[in-house]
Amino acid sequence: MATSPAGQDEKNKVFPYEDFIKNLRISYESDYDIKIQEPGKKSISYDHGLLGFRDTKIEWRTLLDILKDPDHAYRIKSNAERKRLKRISAKIVKFLNKHFPVTIPEGYKLYELYRDKKPGTYRFKFKVNSDLKEIIASSDEALSRDQLLDMIEKYHNKLKISDDEDKRSILDKIDNLMKIAKQKGISENEILYRIKEDEEDIRYDPHENEKPEPKGR
Repeated sequence: MATSPAGQDEKNKVFPYEDFIKNLRISYESDYDIKIQEPGKKSISYDHGLLGFRDTKIEWRTLLDILKDPDHAYRIKSNAERKRLKRISAKIVKFLNKHFPVTIPEGYKLYELYRDKKPGTYRFKFKVNSDLKEIIASSDEALSRDQLLDMIEKYHNKLKISDDEDKRSILDKIDNLMKIAKQKGISENEILYRIKEDEEDIRYDPHENEKPEPKGR
């Protein structure tokens, strides 16, 4: 994962933004990182946070879904989905302008209508690498025992500071990681020891904030 993006030392050199975007390559690497390949450069991994996303938010998950989709397409069925795609594009444009030798106009859309697909289907204007083996190797199933335990602990800690909307997404992630951990022979006791909490603390109770009914006199 990169700590400082590539191309920062060439910030004064500005490419025509449309040519830059047309030759830019972005691909899925993991649930937390994507790879960006500047034209004429090697690809580098970037963390979701550096790109301005939160890994539990729907914008980040939607971006990953598009990158992993065989056609790299996104079909808009509602105004909310249209706004979501617009926000994704804006975050990527902001990141590219800040860290790469290009100036893309504010409000520029990194996506276009996918005319060969169903109405309302869009795709990105940049190129998307499609290396299925790379995707599989980067998936949760490829994590080692220690990596799995670290990931479960990380998401367990996120539960303590997340809002209700994020909790449901985090719990889905924890559930998937727990299933993989079981397949790898990791016991529940090992997991509980790592997070140093009772199992009940992992579960989300949708009624936890409800006030108890007053007792009758």
